Amino acid sequence: MLTEYGKAVRKARIELGVTISQMAKELECSLSYLSAMENGKRPIPMKYVQMTEAYFVRMGLCENLNLKALADLSNQCVCLKGLKTDVQNLIVEIAQTELSDDDVRKMNEILTSAKNNR
Repeated sequence: MLTEYGKAVRKARIELGVTISQMAKELECSLSYLSAMENGKRPIPMKYVQMTEAYFVRMGLCENLNLKALADLSNQCVCLKGLKTDVQNLIVEIAQTELSDDDVRKMNEILTSAKNNR
């Protein structure tokens, strides 16, 4: 099954007219490994996320695909390393709390506002 990360990468490749084979060669990995990452059969190492983002920039794709967040989602984990302790605690609390749709909407509004105020 194509992951959210895989969907974004595939869409970007199609936009750029790049095949999975060409991209695998550029990232110095096998076509089967790249395909397995996109299809959720292998974890997506951050090394490949960074290489993929850099590759798309070199190819002229200016759009921020937010690949790190999509890889975290696809890997079903988020790295807390380097975050402030209070932020780590907040993330853990959110992950362990059952939130209503309204709660999620409100939290998204708060995060969007925080991002816009940077």
